Amino acid sequence: MPPQDMLPTSQAIALLQGAKDGIAQAVANHIREQLASDEEASNTQRRELDETKSKLRQAEADLKTMTEERHEESAKYLKSQQDHKSTTEELDGQVEIYRCLIVKLRNEVSLRDMDRMFGLNLQVWARIRPSLGDKDFSWTTTTVEGPQLKEALKLDRVFGPLDGNQRIGVEVSTFLPHEMDGQHFMLFAFGESGSGKSTTLLGRKERGLIQHCISHLEYLKSKGFTIHAVCVEVLSDTMYDLAYEAGSSKHALRDQKQNRDNRRLGLLSSGGKNVFKYKKNDAVLEPYVMSNPHLDIAKLLDRIKHQRHTDGTAANATSSRSHALFQFDFVKDEMSKGRITFVDLAGQENVPPPTAPSAQQSESRAIVDSLHYMRKAFSALATGDTAKLQMNECSLCKILELSFTSGAEFGKPLVMVLGHLWAEGEHCADTGTWLKTWADATMQHGRSRSAKDGADKTQTSDRLQRMKREKDLRSKTAAPSDLGSPARRGSTSKTPSRSLATTPSPDEASTGASPRASLKASTPAPSRTSSYAFSAKSSNNKKNGMP
Repeated sequence: MPPQDMLPTSQAIALLQGAKDGIAQAVANHIREQLASDEEASNTQRRELDETKSKLRQAEADLKTMTEERHEESAKYLKSQQDHKSTTEELDGQVEIYRCLIVKLRNEVSLRDMDRMFGLNLQVWARIRPSLGDKDFSWTTTTVEGPQLKEALKLDRVFGPLDGNQRIGVEVSTFLPHEMDGQHFMLFAFGESGSGKSTTLLGRKERGLIQHCISHLEYLKSKGFTIHAVCVEVLSDTMYDLAYEAGSSKHALRDQKQNRDNRRLGLLSSGGKNVFKYKKNDAVLEPYVMSNPHLDIAKLLDRIKHQRHTDGTAANATSSRSHALFQFDFVKDEMSKGRITFVDLAGQENVPPPTAPSAQQSESRAIVDSLHYMRKAFSALATGDTAKLQMNECSLCKILELSFTSGAEFGKPLVMVLGHLWAEGEHCADTGTWLKTWADATMQHGRSRSAKDGADKTQTSDRLQRMKREKDLRSKTAAPSDLGSPARRGSTSKTPSRSLATTPSPDEASTGASPRASLKASTPAPSRTSSYAFSAKSSNNKKNGMP
């Protein structure tokens, strides 16, 4: 039997059901509260997110505004910088123009004096290569001295190690012929191997002198001039065309038989690498024409740098083993023309020993011989004795023959020797000696010509003084009564008169003839002296208002 204290089954079930319902109600209430709390938190987060998004949009707008303002400020700054740069460049250009004008005026005065003194003009300049060791020079704009030189040099112009191609190019450009000059300017880069001659003419990190010349020629081309360019390499007395363009058919080689007898050597085309042996040229070739739109002179010069023959020496690993000639003619008509020539001479060197290869010996011997002939030519130019010019010893001399002689097409040239001094160079002393020789000879020749001009002026002055004294004497010897006669003052006859009070001669006294009749019968021919004196007096009277 069930125990007495146990509840009936129905009551227990009812209690369990009530407890279940209470628990369910409590759980439901808790869940509702939790959902309400979560919903409130979600709404709070949503509001915070919306606020954050709004702030972000505002920040983006502010950032965009700031960026636009910064861009505007940057644009204004860049514009001000560009304006400042352009203003600076314009001012620098004006300063450079005025500087060029000053240098040009100074050079023109110097050239006028030189043109009066010399048959051919010669300027001797020098450029000092920067020293890598303790050796160095002391210099001014016209002098240079140092332990490497046998004597101090006094030249027309000296450029120090810090003077770049730009500085030299500005001063050289003042000597270049202009539209109506019809002149010929020649510059020779002279010095030993490794002294920087090719760098000066063709440039390396900065433009060379030839590039400065090209700017001048481009200006002339804009004025209607036709520019002809000739680029020749002389290697072991054989000429090569440096202007050729590999694989190009433009400006093909043409054999002009009618021109073979003239002496125009080295007029080249770009049809291929053309070789000319001295005294064995078979054709006259056509030069480059810069007015042709296919010609890019900058590319031409870059190509030339790589096509020149180079080889290693003790002083220079890429020494130019040849002479290079760059000639530019500009022609518009018969009166408007000119020529500019740059010559990069091979470096001075010693003849290799007999054990050296024969090709190297031959090449070095050709360089030494040609430089010897060119030094002789410069010496003749320095002394003004053009009769001693012998320009048929080598190919380079033959090319330059017409330029140096009196038969030059563009008249007498201004020749400039730009010597390159290198303190570490083996031949520095020799280079300085030659520069001094030419400069001293030029100065001595100028003194002798000045002395001769002074003597001529003195002689002319003495002659004028003598003529003046003779004139005064003739005026004094004229008869005063003759000039005072009213009839004579009005007369224009050049026949001189004699005084009526002339003492009669013995013949007149014996015959009884009057002096007037005797004068009329036997008046001698008028002398040149009396006629001159009478004419002078008559002209003076007319100037003074007298009849």
